[in-house]
Amino acid sequence: MNYVDRKIKEVVQLTENFFGDNSTAYIFTSDHGMTDWGSHGSGSTDETETPFIVWGAGINTFNFRQNIEQIDITPLISTLIGAPIPINNEGVLPWQYLNVTDLKYINYALLNNLKQLTYQVKANHKMNCEDNEYADWREIELDNKIITLDKDLETADLNERLKEIINSIKLAKKSLLYFRQYQRTRFLLYLSIMWLGWIISLFFKITGVNRPVIHSFILLITNIVFLISIITIFIMYKDCNNWRLSYYTFLAIVSLWLVIRNAIIYTIKLKICNNKYYWTLIAEIIFLLVIMFIGLTYRSVLSIGMLSIILTQKIVLKNTKNLFFWTALSLAVFPLLPVVEPYPRIYIV
Repeated sequence: MNYVDRKIKEVVQLTENFFGDNSTAYIFTSDHGMTDWGSHGSGSTDETETPFIVWGAGINTFNFRQNIEQIDITPLISTLIGAPIPINNEGVLPWQYLNVTDLKYINYALLNNLKQLTYQVKANHKMNCEDNEYADWREIELDNKIITLDKDLETADLNERLKEIINSIKLAKKSLLYFRQYQRTRFLLYLSIMWLGWIISLFFKITGVNRPVIHSFILLITNIVFLISIITIFIMYKDCNNWRLSYYTFLAIVSLWLVIRNAIIYTIKLKICNNKYYWTLIAEIIFLLVIMFIGLTYRSVLSIGMLSIILTQKIVLKNTKNLFFWTALSLAVFPLLPVVEPYPRIYIV
């Protein structure tokens, strides 16, 4: 830290000596945090929180801590240097850092931030590749607020106007989050259909045998419906700039088509010696899928899944080797171990 402080001091001195006008603002931050013993990239507080120190020309001085998001640094830099906010920005100007006596300037800066975020909302709405002929009510409300705030620039009370702009920015952030989550939900749905369809198709290929009688008419109808669906997707997304959404939709429909086609052509043939073991395996697979899903949030649940695998092996395969038992048991202990924290605990690693 002392070394970093010395280097920062040298940079500040060189800058001030070169320009000599005391009109430079300095921002000190980092891309990610780090623990005292050097680890980074995990999800602990020390590794996700970053320092943010700002001083110099145009910066307000106050004796209290104020936390911001990393994306908020972008509009702050743009405001300090008098440049337009980047079009892809999603941050909110931390106006409390500005040392400005004229409240009108802060109103102008936040209003420009609001206009830029509103553009982001509209752009994300278009990326959903739906009917963009009509604007969403969130876009209409934001546009109306911007028009009203522009008109009230000279007449309205600046403090009240500042509150209205801040509330409008909150609406823009909520709208942006809504469209992002809506788009993400569709991607997850298409991905789930793709993977499930692929798994079912592989199951048919491995365990299936050709049906003695294949209904050609049903197979023809399936192919026609698939072709119509592909044409419909092309028409729906022909003007869409988000090619990923149409691509994932296409793959999901192909996956469904393969499943239906395999179900028509093949019939599943399994040699089951004992129905008890068969249903035990099915229940185990379903249980493990649930465990894997919950384990993404609660690590300790993965230990339960590993123990259930050991139990199933003992039930289904009577002659399971002891090596499997001990290795699986050691793996079951691993999710219960504490995570690596800011303080060095080498024995965990």
